[in-house]
Amino acid sequence: MSGCTDVTALNYNAAANADCLDVFGGTDVSCCVYPVANNDCDGAIALAAGVEAAWDSNNYR
Repeated sequence: MSGCTDVTALNYNAAANADCLDVFGGTDVSCCVYPVANNDCDGAIALAAGVEAAWDSNNYR
């Protein structure tokens, strides 16, 4: 079964025994999907619905 064999990819397929080009033991990862680099949501704090957050632009760095 071909698929993404890169464990760091979002669509990693543990059952795949062939790479994206259907080569057994191959290294092609062209079908793999990776997280966006420098995602602004990384490290964000989840807020419950109805919770207000205050923003003070004077303390922004």
